[in-house]
Amino acid sequence: MRAFLAAHWPVAADKAGAALWDLVVRSLGWPITDAGGPWRLATPPGVPVRALADGEGLVVGDLFRNHSSAVLPACALQDLPDIAPTELSCLLLRGYWGRYVALLRGPRNSPAMFRDPSGALDCITWSIGPVRFAASHLPEDLAAEAMPQLALDWERLAELLADAGDVGGRLALTGVESVAPGVLRHDGGMPTLWRPADFAANPILDSDVAASGLRNAVDLCVAAYAGQGRPLLTEVSGGLDSAIVAGALHQTSGAQPRTWLNYFGPEPWGDERAYARAVAEHLDVRLTEAPTSDEAFDPLDFGPAATAHRPSLCGLDPGYDRDVVARCEADGAEMMLTGQGGDVLFFQLPTLKVAVDALRTLGPRAYISSHVLTVARWRKVSVWSVLAAMSRAGRGHDPEAPGAPAFIKPINPSWRSEHPWHQGLEGLPPAKRLQARELIGCSIYFGDCRRARAVDVVHPLLSQPLIEHCLAVSAGTLTLGVRDRALARQVFADRLPAAVVSRWSKGDLTAPYGRRLAAGLAALREHLMEGRLAAEGLLDRELLDQILVPERLVWDGGYAALRYAAFLESWVRNWEDRISRLSLGASSSAAI
Repeated sequence: MRAFLAAHWPVAADKAGAALWDLVVRSLGWPITDAGGPWRLATPPGVPVRALADGEGLVVGDLFRNHSSAVLPACALQDLPDIAPTELSCLLLRGYWGRYVALLRGPRNSPAMFRDPSGALDCITWSIGPVRFAASHLPEDLAAEAMPQLALDWERLAELLADAGDVGGRLALTGVESVAPGVLRHDGGMPTLWRPADFAANPILDSDVAASGLRNAVDLCVAAYAGQGRPLLTEVSGGLDSAIVAGALHQTSGAQPRTWLNYFGPEPWGDERAYARAVAEHLDVRLTEAPTSDEAFDPLDFGPAATAHRPSLCGLDPGYDRDVVARCEADGAEMMLTGQGGDVLFFQLPTLKVAVDALRTLGPRAYISSHVLTVARWRKVSVWSVLAAMSRAGRGHDPEAPGAPAFIKPINPSWRSEHPWHQGLEGLPPAKRLQARELIGCSIYFGDCRRARAVDVVHPLLSQPLIEHCLAVSAGTLTLGVRDRALARQVFADRLPAAVVSRWSKGDLTAPYGRRLAAGLAALREHLMEGRLAAEGLLDRELLDQILVPERLVWDGGYAALRYAAFLESWVRNWEDRISRLSLGASSSAAI
């Protein structure tokens, strides 16, 4: 897992800062990078670090030049000019991309930090006296003296419970602050230097440019990581997105794929081996097939996903996590490539808003266009439902306003947090607005989990060049007015089997997940009914009592929401325990 911890202190506090930093370094045991600048940095072995000239700062993580997949040498940033953090961050935005956090020298030697737009490497910050810390996470073994004074933010937890896609925004812990992707944090504030609206508001009008740019961006982003020569495990789910990544990987010079892995469910609708085999045959590679986990649900088995500084949804399936780790270790894989993010960027989102967008471009002709029938088929609704949604949207109504499950108590609207990426979205067509908001939710793929600690998990589709390109392509072009991800299907048809290109269905593992949940129902029931979320009034105990019985689960489903609530309950318990231990340690030290 890419990780770092850095500290900055003023010259006047050099003795105190150095003493605290020494405690941090000894507690973590990570190598130190000393570039002679204002930041002291420690990282686990293997994390790339590039120093700016004259001690102006450090860039932690993977970095590539714009339009290039070549790994930059350690000295590559030495020629960057000595300019203010805002200008320097903008220069990084325009000239580079990757998975990085820039630790910079601000005015009067103050600390500044910038997080790249992909959000792949997290950045949180806090102060202990005169020392300003920046880190990818809060390590379990971090010296207590360097830990912030933490508390749970119950209003924020209510938000996260109602909307799992918001976990990448503001933290549910007070005492520590998150730097959002594309944001610069310095003493003067937190300006947003990169936001989706800026790209979506300037659409690419030429369909040929949209198509060629899509192909080039995918190839660039896959090659940048796969071309490093590290042994790879690649997921081939049988779906379109992972197949596109597999096809680009197969074109990458220097790539070392060790394992092409497919997981299949026990029922026909969750078994995508036929499509995955077609991909493997088309690429002439050997496919490894493995059954999905059948472990009974255990609300105490989420591992590091439920102990990270933000709830990490990529660890919701512990059985899958453990199996991936075991396979990577057995095959010697150091990196795992996925197709995550493709649903959002290529526009798989089954939404009536695509038809609403057509009203903007076609006017009244949209009501008799192919968009109506296409969206009706896509959403599995009648043509009349699509026409009604178009009509309501014209009067300012959202045709698909989201809602939380009934057992989650409604939250106070005043609690709603605004993500920096919401800025400017109000002027976009509805479908592009949805895409930009869903992009915020893609941060769930970058969280902490067992496999992220064992291998470098890379989601190449969620890279800045591809994100910017897809945001600039209208929903109508991405779907070609015909179907989901139509442009991507067309662009990569020569690399994929026809069965995958023409496929309408998606694999569905709802039933086996439901059986696993039912097998652990006793533990789940106690976990939620007697838990902290219910005690704080965020869950409706009376309704849960009715829902958490086998007969009701069979008919009502809702497994994903129940599993997520149980996961968030585990996260709350873990952090209450850690905060309690930190407080107890502080009290003991004060007594001595």
